[in-house]
Amino acid sequence: MPRTRRDLLLSGAALLSTGALTALAGCSSTCPDSGRPTAEQTLPIDAPATGQFAQRPAGAWPAELGDRANTGTASGTAPSPPLSVRWRTALPIPTEDGVGTTASAPVVGPERAFVADPHRVHGLSLLTGDREWKSDSLPVTQTERYARHRPETIAPRVGPTGRVFVGLTDGLAALDRADGSVRWRVGGQRDVAPPTVTSDTIVAQGDGSVRGYALDGTRCWERDLSRRTSRRQPAATADVVVLQTETGLQALDPATGDRLWALERQVESGPAIRDGTCVFGTADGLEAVDVGTGRERYAYSRREYMAFQSLVVTPDSVYVVEQPPEAGAAAFALSRHPDGVDPRWCSMIGDGVLTAGTADQVLGLLDLGEGPGSSHSLVGFTADRGEVPWAITGGARSDTWLNPPAVLDGALVVTTRGGTVLGISGGG
Repeated sequence: MPRTRRDLLLSGAALLSTGALTALAGCSSTCPDSGRPTAEQTLPIDAPATGQFAQRPAGAWPAELGDRANTGTASGTAPSPPLSVRWRTALPIPTEDGVGTTASAPVVGPERAFVADPHRVHGLSLLTGDREWKSDSLPVTQTERYARHRPETIAPRVGPTGRVFVGLTDGLAALDRADGSVRWRVGGQRDVAPPTVTSDTIVAQGDGSVRGYALDGTRCWERDLSRRTSRRQPAATADVVVLQTETGLQALDPATGDRLWALERQVESGPAIRDGTCVFGTADGLEAVDVGTGRERYAYSRREYMAFQSLVVTPDSVYVVEQPPEAGAAAFALSRHPDGVDPRWCSMIGDGVLTAGTADQVLGLLDLGEGPGSSHSLVGFTADRGEVPWAITGGARSDTWLNPPAVLDGALVVTTRGGTVLGISGGG
């Protein structure tokens, strides 16, 4: 019987002790695995489409990181092999020298998928993939730095009351999700990230400030922040919103904007909130604090100077990428318990990232293969053992690179940098 990545991690248990990790001094990952994963099934993005979904997939994916808490978790199950392309739509996104690479990751509401480019938002039927509308011209915010596995344009944010919110280079806009018309638009902020939405407040973080708005666009409060801030959605519950800033994390009351607590840290990923705990990756590991007070609950580190990035937090696991200073990264599955986390399996993923999780799988973007023949791919790892039952493969050209997917119950919506949108189902 072939050894799995879980077996490799367990057989290398001696490497997990503090003393052994110190003896491993150097710049490589602490994962005992030595090779990239191999998928049992691969589905190329140009595979023939089999026709629209038999029925609209259940579930929603309102934000690039899944929900307002940034957990990256879907409530349903990920698709199981064999995967198939149900529909494919090419969006007319802006191009440079004939190549477009600026489509955002998709988000999904009750009936539609939404994708942004630097000049507008597009609404597509979730059932058929038909583009139903495009918004008027809007200056959509671009991400703060180039990254191979992160889109150049921020994703929209599906909100309540039939609205789709989009961060702009000069403010925030709310679109009608039925036809894409602009219902309201506010200015006065720079490079606004995808907003987070509590029960009755929209929290919009820009470069140098954060604002709270009522659902009708009325400004409720504003707070100054350090000038350089993340262009990712803040994490929120009904009672607290946690923002990444230049110096670390700040927690605010979403109703008033009052500061609840702050931490000075070199934050590499997160924050994500689950079960009253705010989890985030730092330059040296993983930290978890009480979301209401900021007091430490636990910390986990595998070795000094091993940054923990691209966090996914499910009810029973924390998935994270361990990034050494000068070597390829490894994905780790960490089992959650009341006092912290314990390693379950790991897999080398090169310069890859993790994007989403369900009860049975965690998804990541990475290169399958080596050298010129490698393909930029979306892969599914089994939650229990880290095996790879499937991969959706793009190509070597940047316009075929895949963005983080929207995960529904037994289905995915996937975009490429070049603006191709795919509906994918499992089970044949």
